[in-house]
Amino acid sequence: MFFFDNCISPKLARIFRIMGAEVLHLRDEYAPDTADLMWISEVGAKGYIALTVDGRILRNVEEREARRAAKLRTLFLHDSFANSNQWQQLVKLATWWPAIQKAADKCKEGQCFKFSAHGKAEPLTTP
Repeated sequence: MFFFDNCISPKLARIFRIMGAEVLHLRDEYAPDTADLMWISEVGAKGYIALTVDGRILRNVEEREARRAAKLRTLFLHDSFANSNQWQQLVKLATWWPAIQKAADKCKEGQCFKFSAHGKAEPLTTP
């Protein structure tokens, strides 16, 4: 199960569910303003794979430690995703989806992958 945080539109989660992907959006289970620290441990405990653009999850000490403790598997989309309009985001996510699924299959507990602007996934060494 993929878990899209608020960096990704709930509309995209709905589209991918319609297409048959196992996707849950943060707003499906939490209030829209839920802090990262609130969902990270629960999502990790459920074994979901977080998909985000939010690099603060690795830079913020509390969020980084919560992610590590929860063994949350996390896939970070390239920053260009956040700087794109909704139609461009849809195209990018659809184009990258096979690589996202492949990275998810390889992603071990607590591991992170970062996607390039061209949708290539590389494992991250987290601090």
